[in-house]
Amino acid sequence: MPDVLDIVKQYLIDNGYDGLYADECGCFVDDLAPCCEYFGHCDPGYKVKMNDEGEIGWGVGPKKESDT
Repeated sequence: MPDVLDIVKQYLIDNGYDGLYADECGCFVDDLAPCCEYFGHCDPGYKVKMNDEGEIGWGVGPKKESDT
């Protein structure tokens, strides 16, 4: 029987999302809720380019962005 994370993951995949995000965090669909904290305040999101302390990487945000 699937657990809640499995159900959320399948929903995200089926609807074209890349993960979940909130004000100060985000996680990709292949590693949902790595912090094991309550994620009911999170929204579905897309992969976005982030700039964290001068280092560019990827995160999850509200708008879809190309990775090229």
